[in-house]
Amino acid sequence: WEKFAALAIRIDAPTEDIAGTPFHQALIECLDNLTVQFAAVWFAWDVGLYGCAVPETDPNAAYIIARRIQSQLAATRVETVSIGISQFPLLAFDTVSSLQNACKALNHAAFLGPDSIVTFDSISLNISGDHFYQNGDYDAAVFEYCAALRLDAANVNVHNSLGVCLAQQGRLVEARERFEEACRIDAAEAKSRCHRFGPHI
Repeated sequence: WEKFAALAIRIDAPTEDIAGTPFHQALIECLDNLTVQFAAVWFAWDVGLYGCAVPETDPNAAYIIARRIQSQLAATRVETVSIGISQFPLLAFDTVSSLQNACKALNHAAFLGPDSIVTFDSISLNISGDHFYQNGDYDAAVFEYCAALRLDAANVNVHNSLGVCLAQQGRLVEARERFEEACRIDAAEAKSRCHRFGPHI
């Protein structure tokens, strides 16, 4: 496909045990309907996690589809799903990366609570980069932060995060550039991060 939207759909923690059709079966029925209506392809990704690709669909249309899935489930069930959305093509992401980006958007949605929908953006990549940073994988974190800036060059938080990560790698000149750019965009927001490294930056 030259163009598609990817959805990562995770079953949220159940709020109540209800007799009848299992929730995942209700979700599968929704996904089967997508294959009929939009020639979509869906698959079980992991326990409680499903993936779906919808051809010739942009993120706005995919958001409407995602909300429809939630509404259809809400008509008969109390359990909910959260959904992350990404698109292909986008920047230099290949098809596999585009599917992974849907999962990054889903991890972003987790910060908003159950029954949330998030479209992949620079914040999704910042969160992903923070995950790598916290696990000591600075190279992977830098990759995510740089990709985030290609999506949104004015995101102060990403400039700050990248600056901190570069400083941890000893790349102080580059780190200073990121902090200076963050200060240029929003001095008040960037000040605390700049202060963290003091005169060394």
